[in-house]
Amino acid sequence: METAIALNQAGWYFWDSSHSIPKPFNAMSVDSIIRRTHIYAGQIEPGQPGAHDPILPVELCQAVRQAKLVRRNVKSKGPRNKAHRVFLLSGIVYCGRCGRKLCGQGQPHFKTRERISYYRHMYNKQGCTERDVFAVDIESAALEALTRIDRDALAGDLAGDIQALFRQAALIDSQSDLEKLDSKQAEVERLIDLYQTGVITKDQLIARKAPLDSEIDELKNRVEITSLGTLADVEAIVSEVVDSLGKLHEASPELQKTILHSLIERIDIAGQRVTGITPLPWAKPFFKFWLMSSRPRPAPA
Repeated sequence: METAIALNQAGWYFWDSSHSIPKPFNAMSVDSIIRRTHIYAGQIEPGQPGAHDPILPVELCQAVRQAKLVRRNVKSKGPRNKAHRVFLLSGIVYCGRCGRKLCGQGQPHFKTRERISYYRHMYNKQGCTERDVFAVDIESAALEALTRIDRDALAGDLAGDIQALFRQAALIDSQSDLEKLDSKQAEVERLIDLYQTGVITKDQLIARKAPLDSEIDELKNRVEITSLGTLADVEAIVSEVVDSLGKLHEASPELQKTILHSLIERIDIAGQRVTGITPLPWAKPFFKFWLMSSRPRPAPA
């Protein structure tokens, strides 16, 4: 807040595309600038150069970003930090009844005052009758599903899939895909520039950027296939991943979350149980033995 006061006293104003006229600084506007130091350093995203020249010294922007990261990593030693819990499925768990995203939340039990954690609708149920679910129950079910993979059967079945991947890779002109990928990413950067300069609205940015993002993801997957290396490399990676799944219950919550998010795109829950799992495209072979539901997911109302 002191920074905002100093800026206002110096006669500076804050302006963005949502305001028709400049406004005095406040804590939120100062934080907005600090969170976007990469833009002032001449980048679209951190580490991705933009089409504009740096507005502020790059070294200054890097120092601000580093200070922000250091401050974020400082953990409180007080009682609040002791109640912290890692929600393993945060960001990938959805309601199997209405299709809306769920989020993790914790609060003291009204009788015992013991802290309980559960997953609930992120914003509003909007008439959905699905109840909140205890986090420990649904997370245990997700971890158990991963440990039920038949390793021998998986290894044998993957052999054919891996061979198919390499046959597909042989048919792909990787250089052409890379050129197309660069072109699509440049189009996205141009749209972001237009939005940040107020030429297009946020809705226009989203509408025009969505099909480009889809094409970029497809091209990235195709390029990734061509860069897998030798068959032995792929089989070694598969073996390592499968072995790690067998030890998942012994891992830290942070590592459990990392592994789950590296394999799974979406988990649906209904009736206090897991009803469907959607793996990430690259991980589909790992899930073909125990995919829990093939029924279409309900669209959010």
